[in-house]
Amino acid sequence: MSAHQQLKDIIKAMARDNPVLSHGLELAALERSWEEIVGKELAQKCWPERLRDQVLWLSTDNPSWTQQLRFYEKDILSKINGFFKRQTIYALRYEPTKNKREVLSAPSRAAE
Repeated sequence: MSAHQQLKDIIKAMARDNPVLSHGLELAALERSWEEIVGKELAQKCWPERLRDQVLWLSTDNPSWTQQLRFYEKDILSKINGFFKRQTIYALRYEPTKNKREVLSAPSRAAE
């Protein structure tokens, strides 16, 4: 077994006993595979922001998409849970935010 695989196994074992770590790993997996999960069009309109108590918060760069996403909710949940091969997310919540590109490219407040 490679050192990489051993590390992955250790992290998975730790995540089983630590919900915060588990949610962090699930959110990271969603962020990495978001376009693959929901498709290019939706991935450009919304993205995973946070995960808490099996509720995934999605951010949008346009307030009108916050309402529009409600029509896609069952489909998005089905795709997410299919990606994880188990029911990981039970509900979605939406919040408009700045454009994702602006958020990702904004200078860190820690640098100030």
